[in-house]
Amino acid sequence: MHSFTLADHPGSLTLPERPASDDFDPLPHGLTLGHAVAVRAHQVRPGDLLVAEFTDGTGQRPTQHIPGPYPADPHPLADCPCQGCETCDEITTWTLGDHSRTADTPWRFVCLAPSQDDEPCTIVLRNQPVAVIPADIVTRAQAAQPRTSTAGLVPVSAFDQAAADLCTTAMDMLTLVAATLRHQFPTGAFLVLTRPTDYDDYDSLRLHSVRDAHGAILREFDLLPDDDALLPDVPEEIATLWGSADPREPSDVLNLIQRADQVASYEFLKFLPPAAMRGNEANAERTPLGIPLDPGALCPQHGTACEADDHIEPPTVNGEVI
Repeated sequence: MHSFTLADHPGSLTLPERPASDDFDPLPHGLTLGHAVAVRAHQVRPGDLLVAEFTDGTGQRPTQHIPGPYPADPHPLADCPCQGCETCDEITTWTLGDHSRTADTPWRFVCLAPSQDDEPCTIVLRNQPVAVIPADIVTRAQAAQPRTSTAGLVPVSAFDQAAADLCTTAMDMLTLVAATLRHQFPTGAFLVLTRPTDYDDYDSLRLHSVRDAHGAILREFDLLPDDDALLPDVPEEIATLWGSADPREPSDVLNLIQRADQVASYEFLKFLPPAAMRGNEANAERTPLGIPLDPGALCPQHGTACEADDHIEPPTVNGEVI
């Protein structure tokens, strides 16, 4: 319990310890109620930290701790920069209720904190006692706070760069798949993929077929690639790029495509061109996807996701994009 006296007030003012509950923020680092003093509202200075208000009463005035202590920015009511808030509207209504109050209002009240962040102004009677921690003590406490060490911390930009690098590598993996299948099927034009609607994993890719530019199927895959027959052999220099995976195994091919797709789903793979579609695929609930097998058809910037509009130069005026 902390006790205060005011020179022009005969009674004592008491300030109990701050409640330790979720409804009350703790005081800033290095500050305690032992730093607090009692002043009239009109004596509050800019930067003073308001921690409690002494309510009306006789003898020892009961105290109301401010749930979120805040730095004061006092203004005379006539100079309050608020453009209109709930509290100011109440003061205006109170004034209009009795025109005799018009002259009294500016000096009877003081604004301790103008409205901001949708919170109304803090307007109190100018002689109301309040508990504050003086601004100079607050400043010293802030200066004494231990500096946060950034040693060993990595900036967000490093994460962004890693994500961008991963996207680039994912597109490179699809290019590797395309080049491998081009060796296995020299007349092939597309590896066709689907996202079946009847699977629990709705976004999971499945191998469908290898087709030529006119839609003729050169190799059709089983729904379960583990049971599928091997794909044709590839040169040793390509097999080496696959590491421990086997480019002849449909399951390994699918696994690599799925890993690349998971980096940024729906970004790398585009719909199969209509010329290579069969039957009613163009009207299917989920149109088949197609990876071009011709290395020359793969954009070095966008990989399999390239579209004609990606390379249209934006209009400019005097050298500036409009």
